Amino acid sequence: MGLGGLLVAALALATPGIINPRFTPADLVRTSARVLVLRVSAPKEKALMAEVVETLKGAALPHKALKLEVCEDAEVSEDDLAAPFGARAVATGLLVLSPGDEKDGGGLAGALQIDTQWFAIAQRQGKWLLDKDTQDLFAVWAGSARQLAEAARYVLAEHSATFPVRSDITWGGDALLGTLAGRANGCLALDLGEPIGPCVVVLSDAGDRVYQAASRGGAPADITEKVKLGTRSKLMAAGDFDGDGRLDIASWDGAAIRLARQTAPGTFGVASPAAEATDCLSLDAVDGGVVAGTPRGPLLFPSVNPAAYAARGAPLAPEPKSLGDLGPGGPCVAADLDGDGHCDVIQLHDKGVAFYAGVGRGKFKAPARFALPLPKAARAAVCGDYDADGRLDLVAVGDDGLALLSRTPEGLWENATHATGELAYHGNANQPRVAAAAPCDINGDGRQGVALFYPDRPPMLFFNRGFACFGLARELELSGAGAAVPDGPLDPTAAPPQPKLKGAEALQRGQAAGTVLDLNGDCIPDLLAVTPQGEVWALFGKAGDREALNLTVALPPGAGGPVTLGVSRDKRRMATHVLRPGVPATIGIKEPGPVLLEWAGADGKPQQREVTVERPTRIELGAAKASAP
Repeated sequence: MGLGGLLVAALALATPGIINPRFTPADLVRTSARVLVLRVSAPKEKALMAEVVETLKGAALPHKALKLEVCEDAEVSEDDLAAPFGARAVATGLLVLSPGDEKDGGGLAGALQIDTQWFAIAQRQGKWLLDKDTQDLFAVWAGSARQLAEAARYVLAEHSATFPVRSDITWGGDALLGTLAGRANGCLALDLGEPIGPCVVVLSDAGDRVYQAASRGGAPADITEKVKLGTRSKLMAAGDFDGDGRLDIASWDGAAIRLARQTAPGTFGVASPAAEATDCLSLDAVDGGVVAGTPRGPLLFPSVNPAAYAARGAPLAPEPKSLGDLGPGGPCVAADLDGDGHCDVIQLHDKGVAFYAGVGRGKFKAPARFALPLPKAARAAVCGDYDADGRLDLVAVGDDGLALLSRTPEGLWENATHATGELAYHGNANQPRVAAAAPCDINGDGRQGVALFYPDRPPMLFFNRGFACFGLARELELSGAGAAVPDGPLDPTAAPPQPKLKGAEALQRGQAAGTVLDLNGDCIPDLLAVTPQGEVWALFGKAGDREALNLTVALPPGAGGPVTLGVSRDKRRMATHVLRPGVPATIGIKEPGPVLLEWAGADGKPQQREVTVERPTRIELGAAKASAP
């Protein structure tokens, strides 16, 4: 029994692939007569009981309680009904309906999403009947029903609501910046302040290298000798560690944490040992000191000043006996994750996470444990508010792929990877070993995406369609990279032709480290990555008629941190960033106008600032005026 009739346009225009380029959630909501949020109970006897909890669009249904039954000849199994629930008793559903011919007994018809599962649905003779989705609505929205409900609210509130289906940049050129004499251990994008400005530090056993980003039209340059940085880092963090208002570098070389002080603007002194440390897995600056992730738990070094040499760090808090069942500790992320103005620390373990809530400078509560599926041997995590709910999430990467960890309104952590669209589909295909991850916004729309780097395959860059549903930027795949996006309207079904680039060919075989930032001053994201053989390549992003507009927000010199920054436009949260000393946030802006910034001060009190962005703009949170970058 077919249940067609709704969204004929979606069926007619659908094309192969995970993302339908011609029919988006905005079209789904606008062409539907009714949009309703349901609370759906797990199936019993091939039927679902549901309750209407909110009518987002159109007339309310006459009854809030719905019994959803499977058609007699439907291609829907009991497993299909049970799949959206997992071990849960209740799941969120979104029901979209178009009017049927009720006078002829036709009733209503439409589609129902429960978690990420789509069904066709129709009302016949007073019964709600489920059938297989034949319209490939998963290609319209591969996120969850809860996320789609938020997307629907966005569409109904803003007539210009969009959900990108592709990247609007390609790789337009490349440059070989140098070749390392030893292994690359990571990349850290920093703003060293005047006179150096934005740069990338490539960490290497043979000596770290510093590549300065250029002004518009220029090329990045190796300035390692100029800045006199002599560190050999496996891990690195930046901060004003000696209190002189300049950015310093804390470097871990495998045996000790060493401090490279910026003794004069743009020049570092000899790195001196500040603390013994032998098994660090991560390093984060926290209010003038550092937190190191170790298998035994996070260690706090309140000072990394050689004058106060520390033989060892101190545990953040007493470890509860029950934490051991999470497995050994992995890397940590330090950020104000609960929005109270105090830095928190979350540590990745083999079988979950431990969350250390900050209660003051250098003070933390005993950890709360959350058992979660995580990548094997997790090696890094990237912070971002991917679902735009005002709470920071994490993308963790490791030996068999990635996981997106989302923080719930109740303060719990959950694995939401299955509802991330192409991030889960492509990012976890064949359980790849991920070498590194970096934040990115390749479409310049303010939504937070992620770039993944692999030791044995090409990197992948993902754009955020909105509400933590991601798309793979096929236009930035390296198999033939090089052409610009053509001027004029884009054909959403076809990527432009792309000639080969030597850098793309080299990086196709794998990367030891990488990051994404603007390297040539045109406000378009570029990629810097290191091959396993040590070649440091830059690939330069290029757009057609896209206006280059962004806002860079930094902490003032000498500030502590990290600070969590909320970014909103038109009363809608766009993103949430983590500002660190020397690590500003760059926010893509599609249209000129005001942007609202929100953060918690050191006293925990909420702070706000509105910035009007009409050109590329840079501000410091403590400064009164904005400036050009």
